[in-house]
Amino acid sequence: MEQTSYVAKGLTPTHPAGDLIDSIFNAKRDPSVSDATWEQLERDKLALVAKEREFHRLQEEKRNEEQRIEELRRAEQAAADEEERSILEQERIAAELERRRHEAALKTIEEDRKRERKSV
Repeated sequence: MEQTSYVAKGLTPTHPAGDLIDSIFNAKRDPSVSDATWEQLERDKLALVAKEREFHRLQEEKRNEEQRIEELRRAEQAAADEEERSILEQERIAAELERRRHEAALKTIEEDRKRERKSV
């Protein structure tokens, strides 16, 4: 069986609990573990890193959306005429709705993560 490290595959643990992920990837194979089982464990490790990356990407996206909404709010308040203010308000409302949609998705992922950790 070819063993390719997660680093060689371009994956790195970028997680606040990176030590946990590091320990998972640095675990040594027990001689009693079959090739099929070990390969499945390796796939599961890679899936975990991908899932964590997606979670962190969504968190970053949420922060960016919140910053954009605040910038639109300030621009809306600074707008000189009513038409410009109305356009900016519409943009801010659309951005707020999008942020709420992403926030709901992120909350679902966070709840799934909590359930997974409790079941371990």
